[in-house]
Amino acid sequence: MNINIKYPTHLQEIPLSAYQKWLKVEETTNDEEILAFKFVSIFCGLDMRTVSRMAVKDVYFLIGKIKEVLSQEAKFNKRWKFNGIEFGMVPDLENMSFGEYIDVESHLTKWDGLHKAMAVLYRPITETYKDTYEVEEYEPNEKYMDIMQNLPLNIVLGTSLFFCNLEKELLNNLTQFLKTETKRMNNKTIIANGPNSTKTGNGTIPFIELAMEICSSSTELQKFPFIKQLPTLNILRKKTKPRQANVKNKLDKQKQKVKV
Repeated sequence: MNINIKYPTHLQEIPLSAYQKWLKVEETTNDEEILAFKFVSIFCGLDMRTVSRMAVKDVYFLIGKIKEVLSQEAKFNKRWKFNGIEFGMVPDLENMSFGEYIDVESHLTKWDGLHKAMAVLYRPITETYKDTYEVEEYEPNEKYMDIMQNLPLNIVLGTSLFFCNLEKELLNNLTQFLKTETKRMNNKTIIANGPNSTKTGNGTIPFIELAMEICSSSTELQKFPFIKQLPTLNILRKKTKPRQANVKNKLDKQKQKVKV
């Protein structure tokens, strides 16, 4: 079968909606054949019938190339243009309103709602002053949510990694602060006013040590859904031809579980 297939070569060629669609499929089945078919179908914009008629070597080739693209490094961009609109991240995160914070916090760690978090974090720039700018006042807007779903994946990943690194940095700084406080308090001359005196600070040290342990555990165990490991897709290693009739039956059954 001779067809011209355009596959992505850079993260900016993949919309957020495509990756959200793929993760939804990945959550509904562990079948390697279905995953291979869907992977190529979603990221190359092909219908399942076309994928099923492709040569096995071509399917392997496309899966390999797309996985390379999804492994590319993304850089954080504080402002960017999309669909003729210039968007900027909320200039002052520390003074974010409670409503903004709730919407970001509830969606930022979930891929199916990440476009909603992006619509809060990034809004159209209204005024620019040299290196600074102002953005529109926050108001839930489905129009911007729809725009964010088509946002290039490199922008989304860059933002996700920015917050990941920010949280790690805050945890590291807090750990260093607690270590310094523990050392300072241990070097103090303790006046015998009881084992847990508020004057001597004896009772404070165990709490600081506990906080240090919590920070250390948080740094080690912290995992973010938006940088989850890419699927293994063992079908690449099996080198066996997918049974088309069998796959068609599986796909028909899966359609009843999830609409992709």
